[in-house]
Amino acid sequence: MIRHIVMFNWKPGTDPAVVDQVSAGFAKMCEAIPHVQSMSWGPDQGLAEANFDYAMTADFASVEDWNSYQAHAEHVAFFQKFGAHAAEAARVQIEI
Repeated sequence: MIRHIVMFNWKPGTDPAVVDQVSAGFAKMCEAIPHVQSMSWGPDQGLAEANFDYAMTADFASVEDWNSYQAHAEHVAFFQKFGAHAAEAARVQIEI
């Protein structure tokens, strides 16, 4: 099983409504992309300094399923719509 983890910081001045739209977009992707086994997302809880602002994790049965997710039209559209709001991002895929 593959876990995909994405963390990002918003650009200064990002409207909180955009953050809500990002959350709604993750929910839509989770439902629309059959290769996603599970997905969690949300803002940092502020428990430690220097954390990223927001994170998402998604689980896939295989590398092939993760590749299909990456190429899926819903994922591509999400990135095109919201990617510009991130000042920086970190991504990692781990085997679980």
